Amino acid sequence: MGIPCFGSWVLTSPLVERIVVLDDSNKRQHKRAHIKWPVKIQSEKKTFNGETRNISESGLLICTKEPLRLNQDYSMSIHSPDADILEFNGKVVWSDLYGIDESEAVYGIGICFMKVSETELDTLKRKVPNP
Repeated sequence: MGIPCFGSWVLTSPLVERIVVLDDSNKRQHKRAHIKWPVKIQSEKKTFNGETRNISESGLLICTKEPLRLNQDYSMSIHSPDADILEFNGKVVWSDLYGIDESEAVYGIGICFMKVSETELDTLKRKVPNP
């Protein structure tokens, strides 16, 4: 069973707690820009703080100290360096525990943007440097 995510299909497996994005061309649909901007992630019950690691027109990679649930929708506020805030809704499509160093570990979380308007997409393209 799968869910569409901006032109690709996201498949889940009951045996693996990871979601695999299948792409017919075996290449990324959109180029990623490697940026580190603060992000607030809002669930129905809690707010999480994190930092972007990279971003594209279809989603982003964030790091946070707390895990987010797979297949869960979240509201996000990305804080750009010029103090503007980009607001998006997204779905967690994968999550891994990354060790930063011996004393600190964070979760790397892949998020697919959901229901992005043309205005939001244009704003994202203007704010994010070309990869």
